[in-house]
Amino acid sequence: MVVLLTLLAALVLYGIAETEEWCSNGKQESYRGTKATTYTGKTCQAWTAQTPHSHTRTPENYPNSGLVANYCRNPDNEPAAWCYTMESTRWEVCGVPQCPGMHGTKMLFVCCLLFVCCLLIILQL
Repeated sequence: MVVLLTLLAALVLYGIAETEEWCSNGKQESYRGTKATTYTGKTCQAWTAQTPHSHTRTPENYPNSGLVANYCRNPDNEPAAWCYTMESTRWEVCGVPQCPGMHGTKMLFVCCLLFVCCLLIILQL
């Protein structure tokens, strides 16, 4: 029973770490946080708005990209999450931090929990 609970806890915590909202890895296509300013502090334009910048990156055209409100996203494979701005600058990246080491940390955590589970099984025998 202890082993099963430990494994369940490992899976839950691994899942929680996968849904971080404050950082994202790679090109940040899966970022679903609520950052709504660029790296220089400009306010992002809503994805449904066509002013001050008209565009085709709309929720209708990119239905799986999480284009909600004016949150930073990467619907079109740019190098990082970005948004259209409310200023004369058309668009900017948002500066969503990468999650360096997150994958390695999660793997280490899960491996340690599995090791403990194995020890518990052996000790119960």
